[in-house]
Amino acid sequence: MGSNPTPSANVRRPFRQLPELLLRPSPHAAFAVAVQLFSAGRLQESDAEARKALATSPGDQQVLRLLAAIAYQRADFAGSARILQQLAKRSPTDAMLQNDLGAALEKIGKNSLAAAAYQAAVRHAPGLAVAWRNLGNVQSALGRWSDAVASYQNAQHHGLADRALFHNMALAHEACGQTDRAEQAYRAALSHGPVGPATVSAFATFLMGRALAFDRADTDKQADNAEAARLLTELAKFVPTDASVQVRLGDLALGRGAPHQAFNHYRQALAINADDMTCWKAMLSTALHLNHLTLAELEALHRQYGQRLQDLAGRNPPKARRPRKAGTKLRIGYLSSDFRQHSVARNMLPIISAHDRDRFSIHCYADIARPDEMTRRFRELADGWRDIHGKSDKETAEIIASDGLDILVCLAAHFDANRPSVLAWRPAPVQVSLHDVATTGLSTVDYLLADPVLAPRRGPEFFAERVFRLPTFYHANFPADASAPNERLGQAPPVFGFFGNPAKISPESLMAWGRILAALPDARMVFKYYDRFADQDLGRSIRQAIESAGASAEQVMLVTQSQTTADHLQHYDGIDIALDSFPFCGSTTTFEALVMGKPMVTLASDRMIGRWSASMLKALGLTDLVAVTVEDYVRIAVQAGHSVANWRTRAGEIRETLRTSSLCRPDLRTRQIERFYRAVASRQ
Repeated sequence: MGSNPTPSANVRRPFRQLPELLLRPSPHAAFAVAVQLFSAGRLQESDAEARKALATSPGDQQVLRLLAAIAYQRADFAGSARILQQLAKRSPTDAMLQNDLGAALEKIGKNSLAAAAYQAAVRHAPGLAVAWRNLGNVQSALGRWSDAVASYQNAQHHGLADRALFHNMALAHEACGQTDRAEQAYRAALSHGPVGPATVSAFATFLMGRALAFDRADTDKQADNAEAARLLTELAKFVPTDASVQVRLGDLALGRGAPHQAFNHYRQALAINADDMTCWKAMLSTALHLNHLTLAELEALHRQYGQRLQDLAGRNPPKARRPRKAGTKLRIGYLSSDFRQHSVARNMLPIISAHDRDRFSIHCYADIARPDEMTRRFRELADGWRDIHGKSDKETAEIIASDGLDILVCLAAHFDANRPSVLAWRPAPVQVSLHDVATTGLSTVDYLLADPVLAPRRGPEFFAERVFRLPTFYHANFPADASAPNERLGQAPPVFGFFGNPAKISPESLMAWGRILAALPDARMVFKYYDRFADQDLGRSIRQAIESAGASAEQVMLVTQSQTTADHLQHYDGIDIALDSFPFCGSTTTFEALVMGKPMVTLASDRMIGRWSASMLKALGLTDLVAVTVEDYVRIAVQAGHSVANWRTRAGEIRETLRTSSLCRPDLRTRQIERFYRAVASRQ
């Protein structure tokens, strides 16, 4: 469901209203004046008068409480906490005193002590609802989510019922995985008081996250996304200057296969806050989907991104690193949010496993919100493991620098929660981009690994990094549990297939597919990607585009159910020819099609993101499936459809060629990458 936001601030701010103790009559004239000045907001003068009263009567509880209140309002939280701690020793059963002490301790980051103070408050005054709420907030900050839920429920039981309470309760339920209760709390928050932008945004984010759950019914997922879109669209009217709302609208648009709309939302967000680097990264990855953006425009965007990152990081010098002693192991660090069930993890696990541990020490820097079994496997393989989830770029860079790496490798920089921004701080002497699809735009990234097809020498695409070309790039273990392809024999009409992310479907791809189907009116095309094609709007737009190109909507078949990996691969038995998207082509999906013996027709564009399939096909000697123009692409696909009987008989051959190729030799690829590591490290 995403990361857990910080709870809303305590509604009762300490000392905004004076404790009853301070309103009692006092024999000190100076004290009465101090109270009046405090109420008028004249804190400096109030402090002076209160100290006069204290000089007359040292240790007076009323005066000390007032001085604590003045210190708090003047943001001297440590001073306020010191006074309140003294008073708490004298009056440990004063619940309001303990509550105010908790608030002061929170302000100076002493959350465990704050929790103890709030617990003392509710122990001595179980009906003090505000202390229960404050206790829940600090428990949330400590990650004690189930305790926080209980505290919020106690606050509600004792009469507190406002938007902030239910908002924070929803966050705690969500963190505990209690999605139904989280939804109830969010709806309760929205029903209390005027519209709260933070609550609406958090609820929309919750709905978007829940819609990604594999065990949620397709109709419910659609309803979640539709409600999230409605909430965010309305919220954008109330808070037009909130960049985060536009970012979430962009995420929704990208999720439903509308990268053009997503790109525009991200641009609007950056017009509001040009230094939102997370939004910058989202916009860049989305820009790679768009065929109408030229290489020059993509270069300009990446240069701007890289310069902004380096400007932000350049205000602080990099930490010193200890020099490596001759003959010691090279220390390699991998930085990723994908050490979990993810395609990049499946590609990298055999590489990490095959590293020569006599020569290399492997360190992983993991930004993982929810670790899983794959995370555990990476952690066991690593010589060093650092959990960087929730840490800032600067904190992460300092951790990496302190480990004395020789080479830092950022994986899949453009995607997910991966953080090329850390590399702007230059925490390692050599920095490398691996498994990415374009330049990072950062001059602090020294190398990008590719191959001669992905990034041709003297090609037109801009790279801020020096490109190092392996013989071939893609690498993965051949899946041991993949069933043998069920060869579709006979003269049945051809069945094409696209099993990729709908966000990759460009208008140009749809037009080409429509032309192919129009030329082969008996052919069909299957669309499948988890359950994403259950979205009725997405299905409608695909059919309309196919029809506009001259084909029939009946030629389109949408698979709407999520499946296990094994069942997913078996679905390839139902197609004859895979069709690639462009300009953002397949990678994992291309490999899967080849595993199941299916030819993949692809268009090798002028940018790295559109050449992954071409790289694999060249390695297998299937270059006749690689087009260089849209006309070529349509022609090759139509010819493949006419000769479908031949391709059906070649399924076993394609599969075996892949299995024995260098693409399925991660040990070989690891040795090649290690030679690169040794070469670049020796230049330092």
